[in-house]
Amino acid sequence: MEDSQESWIQQFSQYSEESVPERGGRFEKRKNLKSKENKADPIGFNRKRRRSNSSTFLELIHHLEAEEASESSLKPSIPCDNESDHSALYYCEICRLNLCDECFTLVHAPKVFSKHQRTKIAENEDNNEKSLSHLLEKIEIASEKIEDQIESTRSAASTFRLDGPSHQKIALVIAKKFDRKMKNVMGDLTEFVTYVEQLMNGMKENEEEKLKEAKMLKEEISRRLNGGPNDVLATGENSFLVSNDGGSSSNIANLLEIATGFHRGSLVHYDGKKSKPLLTNTATNGIILSNDKKTLYVSFIYQKTIGVFHWDVKKEEIQKISEISTLTACDNFHIDEKDNLWSACHPVLHEASKHLSNHRDQSLHSPTQVLRFKFAADKKSAEILEVFSDDGRFTSAGAVATSFDNGKQMLIGTVFRDVTHCDIDVNLD
Repeated sequence: MEDSQESWIQQFSQYSEESVPERGGRFEKRKNLKSKENKADPIGFNRKRRRSNSSTFLELIHHLEAEEASESSLKPSIPCDNESDHSALYYCEICRLNLCDECFTLVHAPKVFSKHQRTKIAENEDNNEKSLSHLLEKIEIASEKIEDQIESTRSAASTFRLDGPSHQKIALVIAKKFDRKMKNVMGDLTEFVTYVEQLMNGMKENEEEKLKEAKMLKEEISRRLNGGPNDVLATGENSFLVSNDGGSSSNIANLLEIATGFHRGSLVHYDGKKSKPLLTNTATNGIILSNDKKTLYVSFIYQKTIGVFHWDVKKEEIQKISEISTLTACDNFHIDEKDNLWSACHPVLHEASKHLSNHRDQSLHSPTQVLRFKFAADKKSAEILEVFSDDGRFTSAGAVATSFDNGKQMLIGTVFRDVTHCDIDVNLD
């Protein structure tokens, strides 16, 4: 049997070496088999039209099975694994032994092996052969399906050429879709450009409108103040307070107001649309709000006092709480983190007037003083501490002072001269 199988395998190998697959899974004969008329051809190797590899292989297996059936009488029996001179009749799947009838009974005599099932060797071989045939049939069906898919793919590929009608149709579809996309993009771009132009025009119109509002505001403030503002304090996004220390537009008229004491200055609030005077016929200078935005401090520079007011931003009203005498002319203010009020002052006001009227004359000086006010809870009194004092040769005409570094350092700004930076070595508490 083994010799017969080897001969058939040799024939199959010879056939495989001399035949090569062509497109579609078919075989093409390249050269004739040697002495084909003298050799057996039981499965039709020399047919003009060859079958697929899987079909030929299946026929070879069937032929081998038929040959095995015809030679079954010559097939030697399987020896018993217990007695080699006996022929095995049964196979134990648990013990994995081929045994004759006598040995099977002997080996399985113990009770622990008595439940082992015996299987006839012929039945076991038949089952294996049936399983093999069924598996080969499945392989044949799967092989035919694969061949059909390969053939259909090749056929479709051969019809699709770059210059073929299929390519032209696809190119036309792509071109149409591209044109639609481009139109949409260009439409969006045009819409965007139009939007930007409208936005720019709107910004330009808004800019012009704001310039008109600013011009009207300037005219309104000038009309209300009858002169130039001294200090400006923001109270909201579009609102602010303005202080004016005089009501005249000329220096001579302002000096006349100071000399006579008939002041025409004011304090005005602008809410973004209209202005409202809060104080009139006075001379206001530095203005500032407390940290909670409820208390307004106003410097009456010529009276040498600081006015303390309750501020109601919604009603645009102020209510006087107290007026603190300073004995010096306080200019601008600063509020520190502890809600203390700081002010740079002009202790000799007429010296300040001389210096400011001719600030390029380096021989003219104006003394500077810095005070810190710590107000009581009711804002009716304050503890006043002099932090800095100079005759004007070092710091002339100080206009504002601010502390930092937890009250350890201070900057003093002047009207026309350099800024002074100094350490604070006095106990502020």
